[in-house]
Amino acid sequence: MEKHLAELKDKYFYRAVFTELFGTAVFVYLVTSVLINLNPTSTGAASIVQIAFAIGLAISVLAQTFGPISGAHFNPAVTIGLLVKGDVSIIKTIFYVVAQHIGGVVGAAITYSVTPASRRGNLGSVAISSEINEAQGFFVEFLLTSLLMFTVLASTSKDHGRKDFGYANGLAIGISITVAHLVGIPYTGACINPARAVGPALVINFWPTHYWLYWIGPILGAIFASVLYRFIFSIEDQTTYKINEKETRNNNTSHQNEVVVEMT
Repeated sequence: MEKHLAELKDKYFYRAVFTELFGTAVFVYLVTSVLINLNPTSTGAASIVQIAFAIGLAISVLAQTFGPISGAHFNPAVTIGLLVKGDVSIIKTIFYVVAQHIGGVVGAAITYSVTPASRRGNLGSVAISSEINEAQGFFVEFLLTSLLMFTVLASTSKDHGRKDFGYANGLAIGISITVAHLVGIPYTGACINPARAVGPALVINFWPTHYWLYWIGPILGAIFASVLYRFIFSIEDQTTYKINEKETRNNNTSHQNEVVVEMT
């Protein structure tokens, strides 16, 4: 309890919360804008490839920019997954999830305000294909969000000798989102983010009956990935660890001996 109270008294905590709101707003604005596609030379909607790479690159840029400040979640499912992994507190999770949903609405509202009324359409809202049912749509969202969550965890963890490669971590997450959209757009629109779903839906009051799967699917997918990663994939082979540790010590000793020889 004292830890949570201390967190609430920290001014940098609120900066991180605002960063999640701001970053999610920018992300949802970019997503909905590329889906509307005002390109005067275009004969129709943006292609799947264009959409997938625009969204993936957007996340890579945002992760590189805001990662050191808030962790750059910009997705309630990711935040809940990190809670399950034990990387964020319940207080931070609550504040982040609320901020992300508000940011999603703000981002969609910006798109709505700068887009001609004749071109707004459904404002980039997601919808499942008429050729699949809701259970299939749920499973697609579940799997694609699991892929994203695994990538987030692998990119931010230090297990198995992983190293921090800076911008490459955000790029890996962006690529996973690009892959998810290349695969999932024809099925469900590849939402994989509850805040991205609620933003345009609330702005234009568009609530089809299948919208539940854009919350439940991503959240359960993120939880599934986090549980597997925490209790199975992140567990290191202690034998391998000891061997690597011994090799490191031997290398360090050898290097020190070489330095001594050179000095003499």
